[in-house]
Amino acid sequence: MLKAVIYARISTEDRTVENQLLVLREYAKGRGIEVLGEFVDVGVSGYEITPERREGWVKAVEAARKHGAALLVFSLDR
Repeated sequence: MLKAVIYARISTEDRTVENQLLVLREYAKGRGIEVLGEFVDVGVSGYEITPERREGWVKAVEAARKHGAALLVFSLDR
Protein backbone atom coordinates (compact mmCIF):
# COMPACT_ATOMS: atom_id res chain seq x y z
CA MET A 1 0.00 0.00 0.00
CA LEU A 2 1.26 3.45 -0.91
CA LYS A 3 1.78 5.77 2.05
CA ALA A 4 1.53 9.54 2.05
CA VAL A 5 1.69 12.64 4.21
CA ILE A 6 -0.77 15.49 3.66
CA TYR A 7 0.30 19.15 3.72
CA ALA A 8 -2.04 22.14 3.55
CA ARG A 9 -1.36 25.87 3.80
CA ILE A 10 -3.40 29.06 3.81
CA SER A 11 -1.99 32.54 3.88
CA THR A 12 -4.95 34.42 5.36
CA GLU A 13 -6.93 33.85 8.52
CA ASP A 14 -10.28 34.36 6.75
CA ARG A 15 -9.91 31.11 4.82
CA THR A 16 -9.86 27.54 6.03
CA VAL A 17 -7.65 24.57 5.26
CA GLU A 18 -10.54 22.18 5.84
CA ASN A 19 -11.49 22.14 2.15
CA GLN A 20 -7.92 21.31 1.15
CA LEU A 21 -7.72 18.57 3.77
CA LEU A 22 -11.07 17.10 2.75
CA VAL A 23 -10.08 16.92 -0.92
CA LEU A 24 -6.71 15.35 -0.08
CA ARG A 25 -8.24 12.81 2.31
CA GLU A 26 -10.77 11.78 -0.33
CA TYR A 27 -8.04 11.57 -2.97
CA ALA A 28 -6.00 9.26 -0.76
CA LYS A 29 -8.98 7.15 0.25
CA GLY A 30 -10.11 6.72 -3.35
CA ARG A 31 -6.69 5.43 -4.34
CA GLY A 32 -6.05 3.22 -1.34
CA ILE A 33 -3.29 5.47 0.01
CA GLU A 34 -2.55 5.22 3.72
CA VAL A 35 -2.27 8.72 5.21
CA LEU A 36 0.45 8.80 7.86
CA GLY A 37 -0.17 12.35 9.03
CA GLU A 38 -1.46 15.80 8.22
CA PHE A 39 0.53 18.99 8.58
CA VAL A 40 -0.80 22.52 8.23
CA ASP A 41 0.57 26.05 8.09
CA VAL A 42 -2.02 28.77 8.75
CA GLY A 43 -1.45 32.44 8.03
CA VAL A 44 1.86 31.73 6.28
CA SER A 45 2.64 33.60 3.09
CA GLY A 46 4.18 31.51 0.35
CA TYR A 47 5.59 34.69 -1.15
CA GLU A 48 7.28 36.02 1.98
CA ILE A 49 8.29 32.83 3.80
CA THR A 50 10.37 30.13 2.14
CA PRO A 51 9.30 26.50 2.61
CA GLU A 52 12.30 25.81 4.84
CA ARG A 53 10.94 28.36 7.33
CA ARG A 54 7.40 26.91 7.46
CA GLU A 55 7.02 24.62 10.47
CA GLY A 56 4.26 22.47 8.99
CA TRP A 57 6.11 22.03 5.69
CA VAL A 58 9.34 21.02 7.43
CA LYS A 59 7.52 18.46 9.57
CA ALA A 60 5.63 17.09 6.56
CA VAL A 61 8.81 16.63 4.54
CA GLU A 62 10.59 15.00 7.49
CA ALA A 63 7.70 12.57 8.02
CA ALA A 64 7.53 11.69 4.33
CA ARG A 65 11.28 11.04 4.19
CA LYS A 66 11.26 9.02 7.40
CA HIS A 67 8.57 6.67 6.09
CA GLY A 68 9.45 6.72 2.39
CA ALA A 69 6.04 8.26 1.75
CA ALA A 70 4.60 10.55 -0.88
CA LEU A 71 3.69 14.14 -0.06
CA LEU A 72 0.16 15.18 -1.05
CA VAL A 73 -0.67 18.87 -1.54
CA PHE A 74 -3.84 20.56 -2.77
CA SER A 75 -1.95 22.77 -5.21
CA LEU A 76 1.72 23.15 -6.08
CA ASP A 77 1.65 26.74 -4.84
CA ARG A 78 0.69 25.53 -1.39
